[in-house]
Amino acid sequence: MRMKRPTLLLGMALVAILIATSASNTMQSGMAQPDPQPALNSTPGAVTLTIYQNQNLALIQDDRTLDLTQGVSVYPIQGISDQLLPESVQIDSPDHPGALLAAEQHFQRAPADAMALLRSHIGEPIEVYAGGDPATYRGQLVSLDGGVLIRDEQGQMHLIQDATRFSFPAGGMEGPTLTWRLQSDLQGPTSVRVQYLTSGLNWSADYSALLDAAGENLTLKSWVSISNQTGLNFQLPKINLIAGQINRVSSSNRDYGYAPPAAATSAKQVEISQQPIFEYHEYNLPSPATLANGATGQVAFLQMDSVPVKKSYIYEAQRYEGVQAWIAFVNPEQGGSPLPGGTVRIYQDSPRGQRFIGEDSMKHTPVGEKVSLMTGLAFDLVAKRTLLSQTSPDDNKYQQTIQIELTNRKSEDVSIQAREQMSGDWKIITSSQDFIKLDANTAEFDVTLNPGETKSIQYTVEYHY
Repeated sequence: MRMKRPTLLLGMALVAILIATSASNTMQSGMAQPDPQPALNSTPGAVTLTIYQNQNLALIQDDRTLDLTQGVSVYPIQGISDQLLPESVQIDSPDHPGALLAAEQHFQRAPADAMALLRSHIGEPIEVYAGGDPATYRGQLVSLDGGVLIRDEQGQMHLIQDATRFSFPAGGMEGPTLTWRLQSDLQGPTSVRVQYLTSGLNWSADYSALLDAAGENLTLKSWVSISNQTGLNFQLPKINLIAGQINRVSSSNRDYGYAPPAAATSAKQVEISQQPIFEYHEYNLPSPATLANGATGQVAFLQMDSVPVKKSYIYEAQRYEGVQAWIAFVNPEQGGSPLPGGTVRIYQDSPRGQRFIGEDSMKHTPVGEKVSLMTGLAFDLVAKRTLLSQTSPDDNKYQQTIQIELTNRKSEDVSIQAREQMSGDWKIITSSQDFIKLDANTAEFDVTLNPGETKSIQYTVEYHY
């Protein structure tokens, strides 16, 4: 038998360990080993990636060609994600629905050690180097039980227990491999569709909001970052992005760990379409040239211009010591688009150029809905909250008297919403300022201040228990 040029050598120390442990490490799969005749399909075909936002999850649809044999045969498939969920795998022929039946499936990740590498080559040609005569054995690797058992081209079996190193033919099954036992009604080269869920693909949205110098309008631009940690380099993939929160079974013990990207590609402007899908939104990107493993690519996403903005101030003493500055806008029904949740970085124009003025998180926002973003704490607005007294008129209730002092050091009028958080059964029994009850736990006092003005709010709240 003539062998291809060796592509991998295992040292004597590894082989010694292998021989000592081979009896307890034989392949556990109940599937019979694949015949060496079927050609290994190692190249992904036309790939469509449907990636779910911030969930480290994607659906891969891989259209490729298999040389099918009518009846039952075993087919090893490579060019797949090393983080796929084996139980999610589906295979069929789009042109012949129902003509393929997967009776059995085995998924093997890339071999991590010498024993795993040898197990992955059972049924394949191999060269074994030993210390006896002959020094080299060539044949099909049959078993690792009790040693290295190979069958030479004359059909003779050799059990080798003094192996020193091995070599394997090029194109062997070193990568992640799906092996199917398929019942096929078809014969010859056939288009098949392989579909599975995998971790290792993720996307997120980031926004830049540029306020004009007057703070009255903004331009909103966004980018999507797509990261690939699947072990695959995708060529011309079709990419669909899903925004929304899909339900996952939380009791799963699978590892969905996400590794940070190793590199980034430059961003570019593209045309993006979107449409609803079930209770979520799907965005379709044009196919990039590549989506390389270990890299993150940025793509220009959605943009809105001249969106009216409203500025406001909120004082919540239980959350912040200062007065919060907020901006808000409505995602317009005309010219707007459903906005996936993400981080919004806010800038403002000035005579000296743009300045970064804060950032906040934005939830998924349909068209016609309001977006509120906190930029930071107002420098020229001063607030102080003081507990003046606390009493218990009887055993079932107690009272607190609170004073809030607000000062405006700006050169223009401002309105501040002072929000007080309550708990349990409560009632404001006296107040120097009108208020509204925002919800079961919040009272809000709306205070307007002239430049340089200070105002105080004093109220008494009674709690029952």
